[in-house]
Amino acid sequence: MGTVAKASSGEGFELPDAGAAVGRCYMVVDLGTQDTTFKGTPKKTHKILLVWELAEMMEDGRPFAISSRYTLSLFDQAILRQHLESWRGRGFTDEELAGFDVKNVLGAYCMLSIVHNKEGDKTYANVKGIMPVPRGMEKPAAVNKNIYFDVDIGDINTLPEWIQNVVKKSDEWKARVNTAGATSATQSKGHFDDMEDDIPF
Repeated sequence: MGTVAKASSGEGFELPDAGAAVGRCYMVVDLGTQDTTFKGTPKKTHKILLVWELAEMMEDGRPFAISSRYTLSLFDQAILRQHLESWRGRGFTDEELAGFDVKNVLGAYCMLSIVHNKEGDKTYANVKGIMPVPRGMEKPAAVNKNIYFDVDIGDINTLPEWIQNVVKKSDEWKARVNTAGATSATQSKGHFDDMEDDIPF
């Protein structure tokens, strides 16, 4: 499973620089169960999306944002597990592996390794790896508010349109639409203070 960002220089979007960048996770989105293909075989996979704001600013003064989509799994070869463990600077305990709430990363800072990849005439910025912020390095102030979206109960209108379109393809969202009163569900949000210890979550 790869990591994907939604900025494309082929359509007039600005791209963040390739290389190391300080990021703060300000959005954790449960994308629900999505139709995917693995080695040519269709399958159902539970997906999540993490979105970071970067210290680097765009021309209009807003911080760049970059996102990565993951399969919601902590098995030993899962990219989500690899990225979370390198971000934390240590592995998961057996207790954490039995059930780790990814919402815990909301508001946490990290160092992102960003690469540029070309697909046809477009260039995309992708997250290649994640590391802890080095001790003593200044962390930029938060700009975007923290958003946590639960596909079962969250308010989809708080999400950007392109993320809404992905959520609406999920089995869970389709079930919500077909359930009376589902549209009254409200979003669950979280606000986390910056942590000063070595493990960010």
